[in-house]
Amino acid sequence: MSSMYEKVQAEPKRKKSNKAIGIIVAVTVVLIIVLGITVFIPMIKHNNYWKMVSGLSTETSNGSEQGTVTCTFEGRTFSLDADTTYDIYMKLMYREDVDMDLFPVGAGEGIHIDYGTGGSLDIWPMPFKNKLGTEILGVKALFLGSDGKKYSFSTRNLYYNTYADLIRNIQ
Repeated sequence: MSSMYEKVQAEPKRKKSNKAIGIIVAVTVVLIIVLGITVFIPMIKHNNYWKMVSGLSTETSNGSEQGTVTCTFEGRTFSLDADTTYDIYMKLMYREDVDMDLFPVGAGEGIHIDYGTGGSLDIWPMPFKNKLGTEILGVKALFLGSDGKKYSFSTRNLYYNTYADLIRNIQ
């Protein structure tokens, strides 16, 4: 009878390992990071770009209609007419391949446009290296909407001299 008891008696339970749970948690964390970098951050930047386009369009229209757009460039402040204001907007928003900042920075030395409606736009030179290794002056821009929201981007596909020459030609 004793041998029968030994056959029926359950084997001692092994202590469960938490390795599987640790691996699942690690894989989940890595997946969230990868999704954040590849999907969520670009999506946020893309949405911010279109919010900036919309806000800048509104400020351009309102400031031009009211005749309140002023520009400060090379130490001088002067009024901008509607055509020049729209031209700056068109040239700046022509390309969508800009690198939006998640956290807008302060403005640099360059062109400051005040729309007279609570919004402003700053454009200043940003040095980049082109494919040949030559330094070019791209653009860094900061838009402050009348709602107080800030949007900032940089791009090597727009050139600072385009805006500086446009402003110099109207003075």
